[in-house]
Amino acid sequence: MDYALYFVCFIFGGALLLYAVLLALTRNIRLIPRTTSAKIENKEAYVKRIASFVAMIALALLAAGCFGKALGPKIGWITLIPLQVLAFWLGLRGMKDE
Repeated sequence: MDYALYFVCFIFGGALLLYAVLLALTRNIRLIPRTTSAKIENKEAYVKRIASFVAMIALALLAAGCFGKALGPKIGWITLIPLQVLAFWLGLRGMKDE
């Protein structure tokens, strides 16, 4: 049970990474759950930014899982939160209009 963290991180990180790759390759805005009131002018750029944001979150999960597997579950838990905060911050910086 000690190593449940990296199993969960690998599963969710891998699923999110596959979703980000699918978004980046198809650039289909219908794959993004959103409200219908959102007015998006450049849909392809929006999908690309969302895909990069999701990929950053997924890579942070995968990195925390790797740290948990290699260095022990306590290190995995300690690195999970800072990596997620960093990925979220970098992702929001990338979501700004170009």
